[in-house]
Amino acid sequence: MKNLLIAFLCMLCTIGLYAQSPEMIKYQAVARNAAGEILVNQNVSVRISIVQGTSTGLAVYVETHSGTTNNFGLINFEIGGGLQVSGSFPNIDWSAGPYWAKVELDNTGGTNYSLYGTSQLLSVPYALHAKSVEMDNVDDADHDPANEIQSLSIVNNMLSISDGNTVVLPGLGATSLSTQSDVDTTGLSAYNILVWNGSAWVPADICSLFSFFYADADNDGFGDPFNQVFSCTVPPGYISDNTDCNDHNASVYPNAPEISDNLDNDCDGLIDEGLGSTIYFLDSDGDGFGDPANSMAANLPPVGYVSNAADCDDNNSNINPTAPEICDNIDNNCDGLIDEGVNLNTYYQDLDGDGYGNIAFSIQSCQPVFGFVLTSNDCDDNAFDVNPGAPEIPGNNIDDNCNGQIDE
Repeated sequence: MKNLLIAFLCMLCTIGLYAQSPEMIKYQAVARNAAGEILVNQNVSVRISIVQGTSTGLAVYVETHSGTTNNFGLINFEIGGGLQVSGSFPNIDWSAGPYWAKVELDNTGGTNYSLYGTSQLLSVPYALHAKSVEMDNVDDADHDPANEIQSLSIVNNMLSISDGNTVVLPGLGATSLSTQSDVDTTGLSAYNILVWNGSAWVPADICSLFSFFYADADNDGFGDPFNQVFSCTVPPGYISDNTDCNDHNASVYPNAPEISDNLDNDCDGLIDEGLGSTIYFLDSDGDGFGDPANSMAANLPPVGYVSNAADCDDNNSNINPTAPEICDNIDNNCDGLIDEGVNLNTYYQDLDGDGYGNIAFSIQSCQPVFGFVLTSNDCDDNAFDVNPGAPEIPGNNIDDNCNGQIDE
């Protein structure tokens, strides 16, 4: 799922004394932004498309809704009751499915919608197909709605229709229904049923007999808005509340105490708020020392972070404050010094490359240095042929072998 979590998509259809199909589908959702954060008390816009055939098929109906989310990011509306963009919801031929509901959201309340999901409409919306009964769109060899009408009659406690089906109605003691006039039809309307109130049969809204109940898997007294049933009585493991934001953790529920665990314990959309935080530093090389240039604040150490910022090279695990200093021209132990405490040698400059150095120009190093040598007895470092290993050449008036004598 992306940034809009569908809480439920349901349609309530009832048949009373006058059969008629409802023209809307109840819809509830939790709105989130691109970072997955719940949008609390924020104006949002939703575009709903009823798509035919496949999830990417033709949209036979499109409408938009605008509203404000509640304290838990929930928004409620009815599909079929929004601002119509195209198509006609009452004229959708549900028998020509399958159909999908495509949901798009603009979390700023505008019209720049982003797709957040497409879900197939299964059994519930197809109660709308019952409307075909009203128009006699059934295969009974005729299109005459009049021959679908049946007569309702009552004889004592027997309620019958003219096609022959009969039910026995309960009575009170010796009291029984003798005629249809024994039924109190005051206020009777579509979607009503007859309810025995203890002394008489009276019309009642069938929806009043049922309620939504929500799973409470973690037994914290708060229900999961994404796991609900429609029932006359409370099923085991379900409650009437639907405000839990994590039904798998009993320490997470509305107004729970916030603790340092990287969770939104109180379901307010914030994590570990009000607890303060610690600065942690990235430890890329895993040597236990952090990079002072790469840090983040958190209540618990994030993976790959440590609480110190003592590393001077976070890409090399051999360089840290506890590493031994070795002869490599690098500050291995992060003390600001290079190759300190290791054995040093004196190297002498060898300009003429004859392998003999000039004693007047030297450096200290623990490893060989280009252009320098360990010997220091060259008497002319600008002449390759003049050094202690060179042969003496008579008559050139030069001390070729650096022994202090000329043309010996």
